[in-house]
Amino acid sequence: MLTATADFSWGRSNIYHGGALRPGDVVLLHFTDTLASDLQRALTAAEAAGLTPAGLTGYLP
Repeated sequence: MLTATADFSWGRSNIYHGGALRPGDVVLLHFTDTLASDLQRALTAAEAAGLTPAGLTGYLP
């Protein structure tokens, strides 16, 4: 089972634990008309937290 800890969708940003993104956070995005700006906002949040985004498949067995 996997649980998202942040959601950047529909023009909103919600980090469920509060504060900045943390290492290991799983970010959820939805294919909506705001996807491009949602992705940019998520990448900006990751950069501000000193994180480098990576695909989830590289971390699953």
